[in-house]
Amino acid sequence: MQKITIKNSIATRLLKIVFSSYLIIATFVTVFHMVLEYQYQNKNIRTSLVNIQKAFEQSLALDLWQIEQKSLTSTINGIIEIPEIVGVKIQDTEGTVLAVCGIIQQNNVVKNVTLQVDVQGIKTDLLEIQKNKIHKVKVFEHKFPIFFKNFKKQTLLGFATFYSDSSVIYQRVKFGFLLLVINALLKIIALGVVFLWFANLLIRKPLSSLTKETGKINLDNLETFRIKIKTKGRNEITLLEETFNSMISNLHKSIAEQKHQEIELRTTLNSIADGVITTNLKNQIMQMNPVAEQLSGWKISEAKGKQLNRVLKITNYQTQEREDNPVLEVLKTGHQIFFERHLVLISKNETNYHIAGSGSPIKDTEGNITGVILVFRDNTERYLIRKKMEVNEDRLNKALIATNDGMWDWNLLTNGIYLSKRFYTMAGYEDQEYPNTIEEFRKRIHPDDVTNVMRNIKKNINGETKRFYLEFRILKKNRDWLWVRGKGTIVEKKVNNQPVRFIGTLTDISERKKQEKELYNLRNYLSNIIDSMPSILIGVDRKGYITQWNLEAEKSTGLSAVDTVGQALEKVIPRLSSEIQQIEKSIKTRKENIYSKQTHQKNGKTIYEDITIYPLVANGVEGAVIRIDDVTQKNEIEQQLYQSKKMDAIGQLAGGVAHDFNNMLAGIMGAAQLLQIPERNLNKKSLELVEMILKATKRANDLTTKLLAFGRKGKVTSTSINVHKIIDDTIAIFSRTIDKKIKISVATNAKNSIVIGDDSALQNSLLNLGINASHAMENGGELKIETRNIFLNENYCETSSFDITPNEYIEIEIRDTGEGISPENLQKIFDPFFTTKKQGKGTGLGLASVYGTVQDHHGAITVYSELGTGTSFHLLIPCSQTEIKMEREDDNVLSGNGQILLVDDEELLRLTGKYTLENMGYKVLLAENGLEAVEVFRDNFSQIDLVIMDMIMPEMNGSEAFYKMKEIDSKCKVIISSGFTKDENLGELKKAGLSGFIQKPFRDYELSQLIAEILKTI
Repeated sequence: MQKITIKNSIATRLLKIVFSSYLIIATFVTVFHMVLEYQYQNKNIRTSLVNIQKAFEQSLALDLWQIEQKSLTSTINGIIEIPEIVGVKIQDTEGTVLAVCGIIQQNNVVKNVTLQVDVQGIKTDLLEIQKNKIHKVKVFEHKFPIFFKNFKKQTLLGFATFYSDSSVIYQRVKFGFLLLVINALLKIIALGVVFLWFANLLIRKPLSSLTKETGKINLDNLETFRIKIKTKGRNEITLLEETFNSMISNLHKSIAEQKHQEIELRTTLNSIADGVITTNLKNQIMQMNPVAEQLSGWKISEAKGKQLNRVLKITNYQTQEREDNPVLEVLKTGHQIFFERHLVLISKNETNYHIAGSGSPIKDTEGNITGVILVFRDNTERYLIRKKMEVNEDRLNKALIATNDGMWDWNLLTNGIYLSKRFYTMAGYEDQEYPNTIEEFRKRIHPDDVTNVMRNIKKNINGETKRFYLEFRILKKNRDWLWVRGKGTIVEKKVNNQPVRFIGTLTDISERKKQEKELYNLRNYLSNIIDSMPSILIGVDRKGYITQWNLEAEKSTGLSAVDTVGQALEKVIPRLSSEIQQIEKSIKTRKENIYSKQTHQKNGKTIYEDITIYPLVANGVEGAVIRIDDVTQKNEIEQQLYQSKKMDAIGQLAGGVAHDFNNMLAGIMGAAQLLQIPERNLNKKSLELVEMILKATKRANDLTTKLLAFGRKGKVTSTSINVHKIIDDTIAIFSRTIDKKIKISVATNAKNSIVIGDDSALQNSLLNLGINASHAMENGGELKIETRNIFLNENYCETSSFDITPNEYIEIEIRDTGEGISPENLQKIFDPFFTTKKQGKGTGLGLASVYGTVQDHHGAITVYSELGTGTSFHLLIPCSQTEIKMEREDDNVLSGNGQILLVDDEELLRLTGKYTLENMGYKVLLAENGLEAVEVFRDNFSQIDLVIMDMIMPEMNGSEAFYKMKEIDSKCKVIISSGFTKDENLGELKKAGLSGFIQKPFRDYELSQLIAEILKTI
């Protein structure tokens, strides 16, 4: 009997579960209790701070009113001695610190300071006297105003702030926490001891007895053995005892019944007339009946446990090769199989038996396969009979070889005719349904075919042809027409060579005719598809001779398929002669080859083509299909799109550079302007030097303007301008500077020359294009500027790489007769900093700025050039029907009054801006970023008349600070000043109430006029 050991009893596991559950619940309750206790003590502390305020606020007010430093010091020492107070800070109404002591919190930093008292109005830098200290507990504050009552009036003297921390709370709750933990541990220990004692008494002992008793069960004592366990009363253990005893009794009965069934199964198996063999999943023999023993020559005692292949040697009688094991096929498919022909069983004594039978899977009650049963019989005698029948059938087939499908046998002497059964049934008739005469057969031939059929039959009978062979239609019973193939010949003649018997067959070929028709329709359909394709499609064989030529190929070359099919590809299209080797390669590797953007010249223009070679190998025929697509327009669009994306990327860089550069320029310009004010008493020479600084700053600002222009990041003014006037002004400028050998002509053909945009930017663009043209005509030439109006439709705009919409446009063409631009440089002329000029002769920003200006005006630009011929630029700008009057610029600096908050992260700009604004008459507050600006504005918004703020700053940018200030005071007035700001950002800010924008660097009069306009002082 096997000894059973239990490592982890049920009682122990139950104890662990109960202990763990109780521990989790107790922990949760304890934590929850402590949280409530902490919140309660926190509330008490805050209440104490309010009470302390009430106790000391009158004393503090009196000390501050009488300005008694000694009394105030005594009062603060009294407050700081209170356990709930860790720090005190007193400020006047303007935020000046009058007294500070202990642990305080300023700008989210906890600091510890010694007592400092100053009530004489002398402002002390608090940060210099403080000692930073990392405080380990949370510090919170209680701030309240200090009022002094005088003649029934209250005067606000300042603010007092009491600081406290959570250390007091921790001391109060620590003792309660220890009591809770000790109480919970004692409960857990007591519960575990009691539960373990009861579990051992009620569960473990009875179960151990049951385990020992069940270990005594074996097959020999099932009839008499019964389990007995001592328990008190009737419980689950007693039920287990009764269940086990019932199972033992039922098991004994089942074993007895199983032995009886085995005896009956053995008797039945031995009585079957066929051979029966069962195997397990390992292909090992388990049972064999006497018939199987006789046929195989093996006894069950010898074969049991052996592999089936060793006992049953099964071969194919035709090939004499060993056949696959049928058991493995049954196990593989899971279904019954049958084997009836060509199998020979070779017994142990080398006797051959032709066998037939089946194999079936043996399944248990759950449907799982547990083995295979083979049932087979001796078919040797039946095989011999079948063999004789096959010989006779072969002879009959040879005798009736002429009777393929329907057969006729026509006696030409008696005119009698024999028609086989198939002759009738193939047309849907019953056998012998109509008379078997040649006249009846003739009636059922299609009217269009009857003459040809009878003529060919007559020719064969007369000896004009050796055989009758013809395809025609006959009438079916359902009145449809059936296609048949008729074959026949004279098989018997008289001595005088007169035909006697004419025998032939009819074969149903309707399906083939149907397929031929479908194939014809399909070929016609495919041919239409090929001809309708916009690509050139050329089919060639392995040697490169043309086999297919579509309509697009005809249009492209002017040659028809009749002229080209059968011709060599390189002769018809010489430019494809180099593709012959690639065609052979594609056919050999059976992989397509693609050659993108192949070029050739057509009518003096470069054409781009995508050439794809598809191998075509089918039914032993090898060749290829060549597809040629004209991608010239697609290539041009891709180049324009590439240029647009490249300009966007450079524009991002330009914007960042312009912002930082304009900030520096603003500081330089502001400092220089401050030197010009009369109070500086600069001499004439110094003033001239200052003016030189301002001019240099202006030129540097022009450079950043160009950077923003080609990157489309500048701020384009929306004014109504006359393009013809800009052209006239431009001609007047550079006609006096270019070589006199260059002839200038202007043709202003556009009826509508009004556009919305920036006249300065457009004039700079025309000047750049004119100057570049003059440089290309060193030996003289002609420069022609021509305008015309065109309307761009939706199709054109959708295919353009520029962001343009359907509208009337003015087209400005600038054409020169210079040396032209090479193709490799033509794609790069709009790139920033690209130039073909010598060093020092050009920056490479001219055409880039033109490109950016055109895009800023929602237009497009194209260029065409040939070496030795010249270059032509085409600018497209949308037209407008309205005009906007422009105001004259005034350079007077306007004075004003009020308080302005100036915000900028550059110290130089803050200082120069402060002095500039003060010279205009304004009071100035400063902030170095948006976060600090919001705090200053919150404390002083009632006294601040205007905020001037940079857009791009650390910590909080100008846009975020603007919205924060609007939350504090919805009527606040804000000017954004920046070296680079996106138009869409300004648009959103203007909708939210932005008062104005000024671009850095700016002149002092520009700023003064904008401030005066916003504050309504002009």
